[in-house]
Amino acid sequence: MVQFKNPRVCKLVLTYACNLHCTYCFEKFKMNDPSRHMSLDTAKKVIANEIESIERTGNFDGLTINLFGGEPLLRFEMIKSFCEWLWGLDTKVKYTVSITSNGTLLTADKRDWFRCHKDKISLRLSIDGDSSTQLLNRGVSLEDIPVEFARDTWPDVHFSMTVSREALKRYAEDFINLTRQGYQLESGRAVGVKWTAEEALIYEEQLTRIANFYLENPEYSPNPFFMYSFTGQLTDRRDSFCGAGHHMVAYDYSGKGYPCHMFLPFVWGRDIFDEIKCIDFEHPLAGRKDPVCEKCTLVKCCPTCISDNLQERGDVGLRDKRGCKMLEAEFRVISAFQIQYYMKKKNSLSREEQVKLKAAIEIYHLTERRKEEAIAVTDKP
Repeated sequence: MVQFKNPRVCKLVLTYACNLHCTYCFEKFKMNDPSRHMSLDTAKKVIANEIESIERTGNFDGLTINLFGGEPLLRFEMIKSFCEWLWGLDTKVKYTVSITSNGTLLTADKRDWFRCHKDKISLRLSIDGDSSTQLLNRGVSLEDIPVEFARDTWPDVHFSMTVSREALKRYAEDFINLTRQGYQLESGRAVGVKWTAEEALIYEEQLTRIANFYLENPEYSPNPFFMYSFTGQLTDRRDSFCGAGHHMVAYDYSGKGYPCHMFLPFVWGRDIFDEIKCIDFEHPLAGRKDPVCEKCTLVKCCPTCISDNLQERGDVGLRDKRGCKMLEAEFRVISAFQIQYYMKKKNSLSREEQVKLKAAIEIYHLTERRKEEAIAVTDKP
């Protein structure tokens, strides 16, 4: 599928309903209510307006449409009708269509339809590990999901892997096994979790196992998570870490647009549309200083979710401190991995890779210093 440098990212929430109850789901207020389904007419209107806006302004070089839920495959007939309409449009605006799904509803007839249209629509499935991990996190076995179909049909599309507290000790084993089976993964921690210092140590050990796997098996391309760019540490402080509210929009089932899916009512439990109108989503962190974070040497490249900040702490600029040790573990392992990864080809590094290596070295020294300081405090009589 076509790749864009500056796309408009548009999510359509087709339904609030879902057939699973994952332990870590951030959509706390999903419901199996047919009144909370997006109609075909609403979806058409939303996308027609988005295309017209791009044609008129030229602000973006393409439109990425993600069909979202709940579980969007509960609306499979609507998806087919929407795609037939979209693919028949006469427009110069380039676009892609994808679906984020748990995959449990991919019956044979649905797979046949997707296979016929694999060059025009893609599926991004969630997969957290082997069957025991899937049962622990999601209540379904890996055998209940046609993961091989998705892998073979869209070999370049990454599966979404969530690291939960329940399955933390299995993370590396699950990740490596799936990678060996040819699954490309994008992994990330469950949000809104109060991680403990002990769990951060376990997490660091799990990440180190994965990093060593990549270094010992160069035939496998590193997961995007392990190639996270630390170059922000070498520049001025960032005012935004995502495209919410300017590059990104999420349309609720009613057709109302929100900055991203994390601001939707099924996350908050109420409609906050009017409450967030005053937020400058181009620069949501500008001028906002957290007294705790200001003392942290990693603050310039510490990603943060402005919706979670607002919901949990009442300010888009107040970061979640519950994951600090986990983030520090990530930065320490990933920076160490990148140093070794780039040094293996030090004589052929591009200018961009040289900058990334320099940033990784700086981050590694900062995390090691923080670790030494923490040990010194602990050892005080």
